[in-house]
Amino acid sequence: MSPLVRTSRAVLDIAPQAQIRQLLVEQVGPRYIGLDLHPRRQITLQGDLCRLPFTDGSFDMVICYHVLEHIADDHAAMGELRRVLRPGGFALVQVPRWTGVATDEDPSAPPEVRIKRFGQKDHVRRYGDDFERRLAGHGLHAQVIQPVMLLDSRERKRMGMRDEETVWVCRPGDPHTQAVAAGPATTAGWKDDVVVRLAGWDAAASPADGLPGTPPAKHTPRFMVQRIQSLLAIRLARRWYRLGRRRVRRLTRHLYPTSNQ
Repeated sequence: MSPLVRTSRAVLDIAPQAQIRQLLVEQVGPRYIGLDLHPRRQITLQGDLCRLPFTDGSFDMVICYHVLEHIADDHAAMGELRRVLRPGGFALVQVPRWTGVATDEDPSAPPEVRIKRFGQKDHVRRYGDDFERRLAGHGLHAQVIQPVMLLDSRERKRMGMRDEETVWVCRPGDPHTQAVAAGPATTAGWKDDVVVRLAGWDAAASPADGLPGTPPAKHTPRFMVQRIQSLLAIRLARRWYRLGRRRVRRLTRHLYPTSNQ
């Protein structure tokens, strides 16, 4: 996780998960802020993603995993993600997304309808092919990363990763120009292609970054590969944690069986 986190001056984790939070806290220390709408989690601050209590450009890195599908006004949430990102910062976003269809949403739907339409009673939408365009409309340039782009089948099986599992790496930009250019996400089959696109997504670098068209040092292919590897390490740690909990529960039931008598 070092290349991903230690270069960030401030990290915001939305609705943090315990195992991921611990890893980030060890790397970032006081620069880590965990925020949740509900006070039941181990968080740094209670707050609403639609009205973040931070000034513009406060964070180099924002993690927002499986949150947007729960929020009625996801446009406000996306706008806040863009607002608190510093120039050159990025957000890691995950949502359930179906391909070949447009986003289906209804925040007013009752729980039983939500289960049928969106898969869970606390989901208010099912994202479709227009997800990248929604992000771009709020100034977030989204780059799709999937395990199949970076790992062979043996590695994916060992880590328990699904081929279609997607992370959107979002960087701030001009919402007006990006909304026009944004389209369906593309899936590259080769690691080198992913690295080239990641390193060159801001090819029109300013002269202050070096020669025109040359990405700054922290955007070099090697650095971006390290970032992606760190992201995959986070996913693997999460899966190991869940697997360990299941094994502990099974062992507990075996050692201390409950009696119905």
